[in-house]
Amino acid sequence: MTFPTRRDFLKVSALVLTEAFCLSSFADEPIELVVLHTNDHHGAILPINGQGGLALKATVINRERAKYKYVLLVDSGDYNTGQAISNQFNAKPDLIAYRLMQYDVITIGNHEFDHSQEIFQEQSRFLTSSNAGESPISLVCANVHYKSTGELVLPPYVVKQIEGLRVGIFGILINQPSLLDGKSYINIDNEIETAKKIVRTLRETERADVVIALTHMGDVKLFDGHVTSVDLGNEVEGIDLIVDGHAHSYFTEPKYSKNAPVVTANAYSRYVGKAIFKIQNGKALLDSWMVIPVTTDIEPDPVIAKALEPYIQKASADLKTVIATASAPFPLGEKESRVGECAVCNLVCDSMYEYLAEKGMPVDFVFSNGGVFRAGIPQGAVTKEDVKSCLPYSNTLIIVEMKGSDVIDFFNYVASVYQTNGAFGQVSKQVRYTITYNNGVNGKISDLTINSEPVDPEKIYKIAVNSYIYNGGDGYDIIKQRAVKTINTNIFDYDSVIEVLKQTTQPIAPVLDGRIVVRGGLDQYKKFTEPKQTPSESSPNTTNP
Repeated sequence: MTFPTRRDFLKVSALVLTEAFCLSSFADEPIELVVLHTNDHHGAILPINGQGGLALKATVINRERAKYKYVLLVDSGDYNTGQAISNQFNAKPDLIAYRLMQYDVITIGNHEFDHSQEIFQEQSRFLTSSNAGESPISLVCANVHYKSTGELVLPPYVVKQIEGLRVGIFGILINQPSLLDGKSYINIDNEIETAKKIVRTLRETERADVVIALTHMGDVKLFDGHVTSVDLGNEVEGIDLIVDGHAHSYFTEPKYSKNAPVVTANAYSRYVGKAIFKIQNGKALLDSWMVIPVTTDIEPDPVIAKALEPYIQKASADLKTVIATASAPFPLGEKESRVGECAVCNLVCDSMYEYLAEKGMPVDFVFSNGGVFRAGIPQGAVTKEDVKSCLPYSNTLIIVEMKGSDVIDFFNYVASVYQTNGAFGQVSKQVRYTITYNNGVNGKISDLTINSEPVDPEKIYKIAVNSYIYNGGDGYDIIKQRAVKTINTNIFDYDSVIEVLKQTTQPIAPVLDGRIVVRGGLDQYKKFTEPKQTPSESSPNTTNP
């Protein structure tokens, strides 16, 4: 992977912190230090639903830099894995933009290990090398090291000097082995113990006046033993600010742990966080904090736009790539996905199930709301663009674990919504259920099975859902409320379907297998709820060759 240098593009007009400003008496007059921060970019090169995008984010950053004398730009990891453009080029355009935006310090997230060790090291070299541009980025992480040698994969911290002020910044990655399955070349140390050692070094040896932790840990517990960023702040003294990532949380104000404020900026470059410190007499006080929305009414930065354009053009051409052949159309008209079983919904849910199994993240079933489907699949050549038209919202797949009794309550909610509501439940073939309606409302669930067995109230089930309903969309608050464990794969829904269809025996054919039975219902929708002919065993299977 060869990266162009900064000299290939126009120069960005922005203030850059250097390692050696002249000393001044900051004890007498307060210094105002602004920390701009981002996290969980996940390849969001282009805006998603009117927010984000690298060229727009650069404009926000440049505007803020122009307002203040001393600005640090930092990131809390997960720049990898997201939009197809980024994935196609192993985040090459994203990292070019990061160099052009002149980030000062970045820590790594778990998705920086989605690729091979060689790609991880190549990305790291590009971000930190002097000959790649005018402003190499400090890439830090204190608790990840190579199994083979025991050496840290990156420097644990960096110290930036501003006037007479020394700002120590270190990185910490979440210690969640399940997120790093198959990444046998690294180990992750305990977050709290590592942080205590690094803070002690920064305060006592490096004589840091301000200490900032860039954590990729999340502020909400996702599993037993999960050390959150708030836990870190409660246990570790000497940190002035914790800039967090991983959970994709949206804050309107900092979370205050025992020892330090915790801030984060959601995900996908939708926001830029802004913390303002007042530093005087050796004390750093957080004066204010906010998140700045990155929206499409902002003028894109021309430097970043120019750098990204070749990759966007290549990706646009890639959308026309044929990935499958359909022997018949998969229609989506008259709200079919919201009233009963639907062939295109079966295709999508089954594909997601297979994709997760192939990637070592097996689930018991996939569930989707009917409203997420926006187009059918045509007969004949099926392109990547067709799949993205079917699933246009750029949702990611989230795996939740729920107790069987909660799964039953979950499906009771599915039955409770009005027929034609976007919340209507579509499922992969591991699930079968019946809804009996009283004139389209007052539905009742029955005959619910998972893998041909009734739901065991005491068993823990793994369910893959899209990020929209995980976050409470269509009234599905029960998912986040009842989940005992959550993993955001950061895999876009359409990407999983595309990858499976490319490998599926051709041609694909629409299949209705009776996984959802609807009784009663509104008269005008009977054509969707009447029994349908199940294809013979000789018919091509859409996802299981």
